[in-house]
Amino acid sequence: MRFRFRLRARHQLRAPLRGLCGAALLGLIGCTGCFHHAVQPVGSTQPAPALIYSATVDGAPSAAVADLAERALPTFRLRERGVRNRSGLLRRVKHDEVRLAALLRSHGYYGSLVNSDISFAEDGPARVRFLVHAGPVYTLTAHELALDSAIADLPVLDAGSLGSPVGGAARASAIVQAEEAAVATLQAEGFPYAAHSGREGVADPDTATVTVTSTFAAGPFAVFGPLRFTGLETVQEPYLSTYRSWDEGERFDRRVLDAYQRRLMATDLFRSVSVRIPDEAPPGREGSVTLPVVVSVEEGLRRRIEAGARYDTDLGPAMRAGWRHRNLFGANESVRLQVEIGRVQQDVTVDGRKPQFRRPGQVLAGQLRLTRTDDGVLNARTATGSVGLTRRLTPEWSVGLRGLVEFSAIDEADGAVDAYLAGAPATVTYGRTDRPLDPAAGLRLELEAIPFAGRLGDAPTRFGTLVARGSFYRALDGEARVVAAVRTRAGAVFARDLDSVPATRRLYAGGGGSVRGYAKASIGPLDPDGTPSGGRSVLEAEAELRIRIGEDFGVVPFLAAGLVSADTVPDGAEPVRAAAGLGVRYFSRAGPIRLDLAVPLDARPLDDPWAVYFSIGQAF
Repeated sequence: MRFRFRLRARHQLRAPLRGLCGAALLGLIGCTGCFHHAVQPVGSTQPAPALIYSATVDGAPSAAVADLAERALPTFRLRERGVRNRSGLLRRVKHDEVRLAALLRSHGYYGSLVNSDISFAEDGPARVRFLVHAGPVYTLTAHELALDSAIADLPVLDAGSLGSPVGGAARASAIVQAEEAAVATLQAEGFPYAAHSGREGVADPDTATVTVTSTFAAGPFAVFGPLRFTGLETVQEPYLSTYRSWDEGERFDRRVLDAYQRRLMATDLFRSVSVRIPDEAPPGREGSVTLPVVVSVEEGLRRRIEAGARYDTDLGPAMRAGWRHRNLFGANESVRLQVEIGRVQQDVTVDGRKPQFRRPGQVLAGQLRLTRTDDGVLNARTATGSVGLTRRLTPEWSVGLRGLVEFSAIDEADGAVDAYLAGAPATVTYGRTDRPLDPAAGLRLELEAIPFAGRLGDAPTRFGTLVARGSFYRALDGEARVVAAVRTRAGAVFARDLDSVPATRRLYAGGGGSVRGYAKASIGPLDPDGTPSGGRSVLEAEAELRIRIGEDFGVVPFLAAGLVSADTVPDGAEPVRAAAGLGVRYFSRAGPIRLDLAVPLDARPLDDPWAVYFSIGQAF
């Protein structure tokens, strides 16, 4: 004996009712009228429930099915409210028998039987029991994806390759997901109006098998037509067109439009972006149509004021303020002025940026930075200017090359010295994280090489630096409430000796952006007067466990270690300095606000017993 089932309508519910919805989607025994709603007249008063009851599911094939039933069925969800009378409870339970049977079918139990038993007590709550006989899990032996069109360009749809559980348990959710993947495949292959049009299944109780046929309406074959913009005020259309990755007349691919919308939002020029084609297919010839693409935007503010603050026990407080102007000439040209004032360092930076310079994905950027530092390790006044190009090779990989000139007036123990340098920084970066400010998954890598030439005091100098940085993030649970984060840095200066390298370009470790717990730049070799001298090599490693508590707070235990050596390759003369600490986080709309307490584990007489750091954003 076989039974056939069909459902023409398509629905979707969120968890926890998704499995129950999947059963309806499969059309397993029509459920018309299986939902009961009580309509309360306006202004009437709901009387207090007169009957309280308990409810259980007996014979559920798995704990997951039992849990889903208790979260989805009104008999369980509404039991604390009770019912007016016995007949009301009976109606509720009978309706949920149908729902529970549908839920079981959505998990592959097509031969399941569900009954109920209600026991009424004189002086206590009633007792409801759902009695389940699940039977075997049915196997999906075949899933045909049928198209209602004979257009030659239609792609071949294979259910198994699209995720359908052919050969396994006939679970509704997997079948529906395969149908959604089939629609996405059609839309990516030039059929933007493709849609799922029906589903029919045949179940064989004798063999506990199911076959399903899903049908699709492909619609006309489409190509890209003209591109049109609405809502533009100051942004120029030619600039936005540089982000387009298709030409008119090419086969339509919805994924291309989705990627274009993401790229436009990433320009940071708009509050909203919508990239759309006509809701209905326009008339075409010989089964194909040309689709105009309409981009509707709402421009954001062109000027922005930024502010920030931090506090370190070794450096004291620091305040940062900035002003940014975007879209100077209509093509997202931007300039930013930033001023940072602290007890030991003052900094003024002017940045300029022109994206899509001469080719897509290429940025022309320049910077002028004036810095004064007097932190007990370095006493210098520095002016640095640079200009260069950065090119994005893929969404993850970028390369860059700049020209740099720098002047430094450095006060040292044996007198003042001036340094004039010219350099050519070259960078390679990789970045793929789920969130820029608070990543829970992904990897970031950067490699920077800079050859320098110039004068240090009265003598010429030449040297080069090579620094690699990396950070890794991984969630340890399904909801990303516990995240492991690891950071590393390794660098070397290739020079004749340490004295031929200006103090501003030596390598240092320690402080809030390095090994927390030690004062800034304090790790490594010391001068005869006990002042850190920096080095020609550095190694750092740091690990955090970011634990979220509730919605707004978190705690972060961390470990860090680092060393600095006067040699290009560490020779073991300098020990590794380690630290441990604990931080708290408040997750604001602007990003995580952090407060960290760190303790050096290898403290020297010059080290404080503890250090506190306060700022906005994760440590790395």
